[in-house]
Amino acid sequence: MVCKVILILNKVVDSPFQFAQLEYFWNKKYREAGQVFVVPKLKEFVLQPNIEEKPRYKLLDVNQDEAVIQRPDGQKQSVQRFKPQIP
Repeated sequence: MVCKVILILNKVVDSPFQFAQLEYFWNKKYREAGQVFVVPKLKEFVLQPNIEEKPRYKLLDVNQDEAVIQRPDGQKQSVQRFKPQIP
């Protein structure tokens, strides 16, 4: 698959192929791996246990340090990159 992104001088552009890899720890024990899933930028997703919930979460923006998510109530929330603690 070939993807083209038009770059404009002195302007920030989004790639249509940006995504976030999220790990969700709902219903997990301490130090237990979470559910890992990939969300493309500007796409909606659901979180357990509310998989039928509408409106849904939406990935608004992502970079190497954080993701900005729109919650079902419309509020924006920044989620920082997970940095595991090494004992």
